[in-house]
Amino acid sequence: MRTPSSGSSGRPGVAGGPAPALLVFLLVCTVYAATLTKDHSYDTIAYATAVEKGGEDLFHPHHLLSNAVFRAGYSLLAALGYRGRALLPMQMMSAFFGALAAGLFCLLLARLSCSPIIAAAGSLLLAFSYGFWFISMQGEAYSIIATLFIAILWVVSGYFRLPSARAAFLVGALAGSVGLFHQCGVFIIPIFWCMYPFVRGRAGKALRTHFLPPLAGFLLTTALPYLLIARFFLEIRTPGEFLYWLTSYLHTKPAFTAQGDWTTVSLSLAWWGKSVVNAGAFNQARVHAVGCGGILAVLLLLSLSLRRSYAEMREMTVFCLVWIVAYFAFFTWWTPRGTKFWIITSIPLLLLAALACERLVRGARGRGVRAALLALAAAAPVAVFSLNLGIDIAGSARRENNLALVAAEKIHDETEEDALIIAGSGMVARYLRYVHLREETVWPFGLFEGRDREEFERLAGGLADTIEAALGEGRAVYMTSDLFSPPPAKLAFYRIDPGRFEAFWRPYRPRTAAAAPFHFENEEGVIVEKRLLRIGRDRRESLLEDPLPRDDEHLFADDGV
Repeated sequence: MRTPSSGSSGRPGVAGGPAPALLVFLLVCTVYAATLTKDHSYDTIAYATAVEKGGEDLFHPHHLLSNAVFRAGYSLLAALGYRGRALLPMQMMSAFFGALAAGLFCLLLARLSCSPIIAAAGSLLLAFSYGFWFISMQGEAYSIIATLFIAILWVVSGYFRLPSARAAFLVGALAGSVGLFHQCGVFIIPIFWCMYPFVRGRAGKALRTHFLPPLAGFLLTTALPYLLIARFFLEIRTPGEFLYWLTSYLHTKPAFTAQGDWTTVSLSLAWWGKSVVNAGAFNQARVHAVGCGGILAVLLLLSLSLRRSYAEMREMTVFCLVWIVAYFAFFTWWTPRGTKFWIITSIPLLLLAALACERLVRGARGRGVRAALLALAAAAPVAVFSLNLGIDIAGSARRENNLALVAAEKIHDETEEDALIIAGSGMVARYLRYVHLREETVWPFGLFEGRDREEFERLAGGLADTIEAALGEGRAVYMTSDLFSPPPAKLAFYRIDPGRFEAFWRPYRPRTAAAAPFHFENEEGVIVEKRLLRIGRDRRESLLEDPLPRDDEHLFADDGV
């Protein structure tokens, strides 16, 4: 006979009331506002551009309402007198929702019988983990997604105590809300279905209490927004066109998709660990060591009291474990290096870690041992905060440390306003377009990414025509030196054939004149010099006699990902 537990019976309680959660929210809000990054992600600048332009650019099928929500906040501030760009309001909204997620996580841990110290420590550990802190300072919607995922955990914890169709429907509706910001929310439905063997009193209630309500909630939440936007904003008229648009990511294999071997699993563990503690720069050895070590340490903590957690709260324990396995498998396939995605897996992991820590404290003998364990729990977020602040966050808040932004400014200053610029870095191209409004900027890696020979040649011909047309109009054309000799790893990353790429740029080598130097930071954190080159109309205009050296040290991990 099963022993009643706090995870399956009884009235839920919140230890310490809402005060710890409110303090966590205010503290995290303050820290986020004080450390807003000046080192933005590629997607952040893309979203800010879309938010300012409005129209069809607001709606992407795989994060349908992200830009629309930021656009609403930006428009409200503009109506109140704000005259700045969209990026800062987007960052502030992202920081607010990140702090809100931390406060809600604190309430959830208290609801699951964690003491105020453990609940606050667990929520601050989430808030100051590198991935969560990073996305909360960007202008992206992942902090909104994190808030919704934590709300799902809240509803599920009540469902396991008292299963009902209403709660199951709400799980589906919240998963659908996640899906409006990123389609990965769909996985919550099968994860929830997997819990059917653990639901009390399940006989005769499978369809109407556990399986149909979450599906109905998901479909009702997502179907209407998708159909209305597709029909009236994007003017998609046929079911075939709608399905093709809805599944656009599935028609091409992403450049950052994994290879499916054990090396990829190790990479996933490393970057999952990096989402908790940053290893610094892009030093892969440190990423693997710190990342894998951090995750294994958390798993060791879980193993120490997992049996006790399972006995007392088996449904939530199993739900979190299934969640971790499912999303780990998906992100290992989809984008193992996507630090911001790993927060979705870190939420249930840190929840289990907090529950395990609570069980260890309760099972400790003697006040001194319990006090020591509580002190260690409180010290964990302080250590993570200090490490992540010192390694990355503090530096990213200073504009001069963003070398892509500085390089874009240098290129802008050294070129004419109507010049065509061909940039080897996606971030430099984004900053030129967004910050300096240089619309005549091309990023060829994004243009040629993953193309077959026929399509590559067509696009390459179009780019060559664009270059010659600009020169024929008397406009200057500039390119960055790394386009002549990109590292093979970069070409492989974007699935570009090296022979085709080199053949396209070879005719321009004798037509280039060195214009200005600028700097980048390579994968080992070393600053290297690049050159801005001006393309002449013919070979005789070249001032560059020596061949350009190959540069295999180029920062490319965040270009377009």
